[in-house]
Amino acid sequence: MQSRFIKLTDYCLLEYQYESLSPSSPILINSPFYALTLGEGEIYLYNPDSALYETGNIKDLTAVPLSTNSGRFVYLDSEDSPNYTEYAISTITGASETLIPGGSIIADRVRFHFASGFQFDDFSSLVLSIRQDMNNGNALILSNILINSTTLGEVLLFATRPMIIGNAMYDRYVDIIVPSIKNMDEQFYTSPNPSNTFEYAATNGIGLVKNNPITVNLFECKDGPNFSTAGEVYTTYDINQAYVAQVSQANDFDLVGAKIREAADGDYIEFFATWNGGFPEEFIGILEKRTGQSWIIFHQLTIFEQIGSSFIKSGDATFFQESNFDDPLIYRPILKNANEAVSMAIDYSVRLVNRTTNEQVIRTGSMVIVNPNKYGKSLSKIELADKPNSNRINNLIITKITDSISTFKEVEATATATTTNQAALATQSTTATPQIELRTITEYVPVLYSNNNILLAESSKLTGSNKSTELAYGQGLLSIVVSPFDNVFKFKVKQEKLNNSGNPTIQKVDLTQFSGFELVFGTDNSRVTVKNTTNQAETNSDLGEILFKFDSATTAKILMLDDPKFYIVSVGSDGTKTALYTGKWYKPDSVVEANAQNKAEEDRANAEANLRTRLDELSALVDQLRNENADLRKSSIKYQTSQASNTPSEIAPVSNPIRQQSPVRLIKSGYGGVRGDTGIIGSGGNFNPLQ
Repeated sequence: MQSRFIKLTDYCLLEYQYESLSPSSPILINSPFYALTLGEGEIYLYNPDSALYETGNIKDLTAVPLSTNSGRFVYLDSEDSPNYTEYAISTITGASETLIPGGSIIADRVRFHFASGFQFDDFSSLVLSIRQDMNNGNALILSNILINSTTLGEVLLFATRPMIIGNAMYDRYVDIIVPSIKNMDEQFYTSPNPSNTFEYAATNGIGLVKNNPITVNLFECKDGPNFSTAGEVYTTYDINQAYVAQVSQANDFDLVGAKIREAADGDYIEFFATWNGGFPEEFIGILEKRTGQSWIIFHQLTIFEQIGSSFIKSGDATFFQESNFDDPLIYRPILKNANEAVSMAIDYSVRLVNRTTNEQVIRTGSMVIVNPNKYGKSLSKIELADKPNSNRINNLIITKITDSISTFKEVEATATATTTNQAALATQSTTATPQIELRTITEYVPVLYSNNNILLAESSKLTGSNKSTELAYGQGLLSIVVSPFDNVFKFKVKQEKLNNSGNPTIQKVDLTQFSGFELVFGTDNSRVTVKNTTNQAETNSDLGEILFKFDSATTAKILMLDDPKFYIVSVGSDGTKTALYTGKWYKPDSVVEANAQNKAEEDRANAEANLRTRLDELSALVDQLRNENADLRKSSIKYQTSQASNTPSEIAPVSNPIRQQSPVRLIKSGYGGVRGDTGIIGSGGNFNPLQ
């Protein structure tokens, strides 16, 4: 059986459970049906009151519209005499009630889930209606169940395991068993003799519109005026608000399922969505290609411990999956009473969600483990004869005090007697105070760490001078690799701002205003958070440096995540957390891909920087040529002005004075030179016109 969930109201969730055309264990209806036809042409199906626990769709729970007011229902109370159906048949033209013999009719289950805490405050009654269009334009009403204080005790059931979807918990429900529309159509349209089918009898031979969606209505009603006749007073209800949903006859997600099992290679649980018995990666690709919309999967686990005969909820977990649909998810439950629990049950729910339309397809599964003690709080430890030793490298400053050496200096002081009585020389020997020399030796133990520059801008930029440049990665463009051992990441935060001239500049960011930082891997449902190291000997917040260290135990948790994003989160003095930067992280086997992406980003930034440099050079060259051209224009104007003042009569008024100037006529002079019109311009030697 497959389910389709549709949210009708804030308090009611519709679950339509389909039966396939060839089910192995279908729901069968053996009770007979009554088909009530009213004056409007609509046909109402219900079972006799003896089928209360078989279908829940009985006459004593049904409400039908008054022929004179379609917005008002009248209750078919079996205690009324005559019953309203008897009254309608006798007074309404065309009204009739037909008995259809039962016999193994394949059915669907329609379940209306109600949210925890829901009360009938704003309305007195609900009418739950399921209908399908007939070929003549009228409707076949498969059920029209009245829910109020009178009928609530007979139809409302409480869930032993409440269902949580979204932000609501649904702990009560109403089940209605109705004939399967898909099976009715299949028999009616493929049978060689349609008159022998159930659909023919239920619709008086009209038949249903093939492949037409099934319509489900929820009507909120208030008490209406009593409808009095000569023989009885009937209770009525007026519609306040109507909600409608349409469910397709065929389930497009028949092959989608949920799989949960114990792992074969360890004490943990594997779970994943399935399609056609395998992983759903191909199916999600088909959906996204067909609809052009993105689909994601939510996984929800609820763990119960059996203590004696009672099941106690031990915990729950939710996982979000948007990639790697061909891999199972893993989880290890921790039981609080593993030493007392007889068994453990895990309820598994898979939700396939359309991100654009919020359409959801839900599949559920469960498993029972009879030896749950291995999932207790503590794990069994095996002591090894030769215990392995792990060496951890840390940044330490080791201070040593060398051995103290006492230095003794002997000083001789000779005193000469000043009197005759002191004839002898006295020699005194004194010893110096011992001096202790302290010498400090500082040794730095090297630690390798990933040093990355991040830029608070959309694109990556080169920083520094031409002699020493570094790449600062833009938002979402930095890729890091988490090794399977201890990891140390150091980031330098820089920011791109506009200077007074309006040009972008890259500046270091002062991070002293923040109380701390966090490096976050994963999402809200499954995340690993690492706080920054505040040792000032290793980082300088004034220069925008942030350092994160985490050991192999934390690394193991990170490598179990599937979300490829990491976040650097700033923590304010008031505890406010804000995403400062986001990038991608890779597992150790994807180091080549991560390096390739960083290299591609570096090449792009270098190409952008080279292009910017070339544009600056060309711009400077254009400015230089423009200045030279201006200088040439000025020189030309000065020359024209000078020539115009010397020979004004030989210059055309509107022509270029340089080209229109009269040529100089050369006359050989008797003085051995050449004479022009304006005087002698050369002298000495013979005249040669080629010179």
